[in-house]
Amino acid sequence: MAARLISAALLACVAGWISAAEVAQEISVGVDQRRALSVVVYDTDLGLVTDTREGVLPSGLLELQFPGIAAKLHAGSASLEADKLSVVEQNFRYDLLGKSSILSRFLGRKLKYSRSVSAGGRYEKVLREGILLSADPEIVQFGDEIEIGPEGTISLAYLPKELKATPTLLWLATNEKTESRVLTARYLSRGLSWNADYELVLGRRDAAELTGWANVTNDSGADYLDARLTLVAGDVAAPLMPTPRAPQPQFMMERAAADMAAPRSVGRDLYAFKVPHATSLLRKEAKHLRLFPARTVNLERRLVARGFVQMGARESRNPVNVMVAYAFENAHRALARGTVSVYREGEDARMFIGSAQIDRVPVGEEVVVETGQAFNVQVVRTQVGHRMDRGQAFEAEVTLTVQNRGERRERVTLEERIPGSWELLRESKKSRREPGRGLSYLVTVPAGESVEVGYAVVMRP
Repeated sequence: MAARLISAALLACVAGWISAAEVAQEISVGVDQRRALSVVVYDTDLGLVTDTREGVLPSGLLELQFPGIAAKLHAGSASLEADKLSVVEQNFRYDLLGKSSILSRFLGRKLKYSRSVSAGGRYEKVLREGILLSADPEIVQFGDEIEIGPEGTISLAYLPKELKATPTLLWLATNEKTESRVLTARYLSRGLSWNADYELVLGRRDAAELTGWANVTNDSGADYLDARLTLVAGDVAAPLMPTPRAPQPQFMMERAAADMAAPRSVGRDLYAFKVPHATSLLRKEAKHLRLFPARTVNLERRLVARGFVQMGARESRNPVNVMVAYAFENAHRALARGTVSVYREGEDARMFIGSAQIDRVPVGEEVVVETGQAFNVQVVRTQVGHRMDRGQAFEAEVTLTVQNRGERRERVTLEERIPGSWELLRESKKSRREPGRGLSYLVTVPAGESVEVGYAVVMRP
């Protein structure tokens, strides 16, 4: 009995809300009534939008419409702040006006089609009615005939109320009295993201210049005009949102030079880069904003060859790629995750010599950018091994031959990964232990010569 009473009360409550919604006054507060806009863009495909608008609201029950918001909004994150306004219900309308969405509301109903035909040198309009059987593809029954994609212009007496020209937030709210209200909507949206692009230009000797750019992309489905933009670097746990069905957009490119202040720490785990001026971020646009102007860094060129001890391999002889890397200390400001493109100034033109991805780099840490393989330096790696202790251990003897066919001497770092538990038995040159990885050797190879390094280890699973 109690359950029936509760159910009846809930039904009465819902019925009351529906009845109230039907008589609510429809008020739209559009983009033209915007007073302030701020967008915080994270480097994890997430944005926080704060949209402040102002409008005169009548007293009573209102259906408050907020058009022109992001199509990829996370509905559960949306909120509205306004004095003396009590929100009862919130909705997100993202089914937009279009032929398919309109026709889907008229399935099984009569539609009027008109077309112009030539008769005696004049054009006359021919009207006919048919029943819409399918919206996509468009299939219509005219009397005894069924046509697919019929010719003609469709005439409608009205447009479905629930379809909007742009994605729209709607609130059912009560307002105490008629007066101007400042309304602030906040929401999270996918489709807003950024990453850093760095240009590292090599000069003479060990000097180089580093310039930072922010690449901001907007695929959220909304325009953000004259917005205060903040870029945040750091991992945040974003709410689960449905995967968009739209294809990858083609972005318009825009580049603007306006230096940002040094990033400020947000708590202990995030860094914020604030754009110093208002900027517009249009839908399907990629905007480049300068993070910082060119600054000098002390650069070190390195050659690195990486090998791996194979447990169980009796004999092998293989060439090892020698990678070219450029390293410098990040002494000025935190660097966001992004791409470092490396160039070299030539006598006639600047040349691109490679690029690499870097993760976030705090101040004081080293930045290492690998640009490709060395041309004149080669490493040949030979391994001979055998099992011992009834198969419970494996001894490997490794020989690394470094050849320098260039005209200058080269310093090469040989990094050797050793799996499992291992013990160094002997070596021809003093190594450096790499915790959790293995051994490394730094060798200097004169021009046109070769250097050989050997070691032996015993490994256990």
